[in-house]
Amino acid sequence: MELWTMSSNIDPKDLTSLERAVNDAAGKVSVLWLSFVSLSAFLLITTGSVTHRNLLLQTSLKLPILNVELPLVGFFIIAPLFFILFHFYIFLQLWSLAARTTDYNSVLSQEDIGTTGRRLLRHRLDSFIFVQILAGPRDRREGSANILLKLIAWITVVGIPLGVLLFIEFQFLPYQEEAVTWFHRGTILLDLALIWTFWPVIHGRKFSNPLRERVGFATTFSALFLTLAALVPVFPGEAIYPYVRSPLTGLLFEGSVDQVTGRPASLFANSLIVTDQNLADTNSAVSLRGRNLRGSILNRSKFSQADFTGAKLTDAILVGAELSGVRFECADEQSHEGCADLRGANLARAKLDFANFRGANFRELY
Repeated sequence: MELWTMSSNIDPKDLTSLERAVNDAAGKVSVLWLSFVSLSAFLLITTGSVTHRNLLLQTSLKLPILNVELPLVGFFIIAPLFFILFHFYIFLQLWSLAARTTDYNSVLSQEDIGTTGRRLLRHRLDSFIFVQILAGPRDRREGSANILLKLIAWITVVGIPLGVLLFIEFQFLPYQEEAVTWFHRGTILLDLALIWTFWPVIHGRKFSNPLRERVGFATTFSALFLTLAALVPVFPGEAIYPYVRSPLTGLLFEGSVDQVTGRPASLFANSLIVTDQNLADTNSAVSLRGRNLRGSILNRSKFSQADFTGAKLTDAILVGAELSGVRFECADEQSHEGCADLRGANLARAKLDFANFRGANFRELY
């Protein structure tokens, strides 16, 4: 009986309590939001520091936040997975914050305190950007100030996350691992689904049904972004490459390589470019067994004693490369399975002293 009396004294429309709930939630979400933006920047820097030499040698990288060293391929799988889980958690927290601001707006609209009183009460809310978009004073929810706030929100919650995932895909593309590249495309698709689900709420639209707003600019943007993520970044030898390769693929990933600097004219590349590098100065011989190195440009690099058994070097360019003692063999010499594929490879002026080509496919070798 006493418990019933206590609960009956609770006023669900207590504006002060709702204000406190909004401000408490805003304080927690703002910390997570800043952490997410910081993680985005850290991932961009870490991924951007990965060179083609790192991709060729599979150099280990450290996972942000956890500070755990991972194999290179493991990093490019776990990092986007961890990132998208964090993004999902941010969305959940912002969704909860949006629900509280909706309740606050509903109760405040019923208060008979006039426009000035409501404005003063809204000024008491936390200055967190999403609170100001959803429940701030009228000058924050309308006009140019509102456009600027929503632009910042869109950049940090939509634009940057999609950009990070796309950049990860582009940076890993020259490694030519089809399964991982499709995983990257899948994470981008999943992130777009999260944005479709949660962004209308955070954007300040009707909270009760955020899934209705799926038309116009958002639909066009999503279609173009999916095309950019799935059909443009492809590499030679990939199953879909002959069917979807376009001039945009050539422009972004297949620019001619400067023979002096070793840099492509395109912004990115879909095959490895490692020129004038000494890859024989490691503690042990470089192992590139079974690697997809189609179209790779490895001019004048030193690969002495390296193992290319079963490697796919179709159309690779190794002009002037140091290949002394290199093994271009078959994984199984008796069945001739897993043999190095050198079709169309260019080995002009390469040093091939004591190189082993037993079982390798030499057709159309230059």
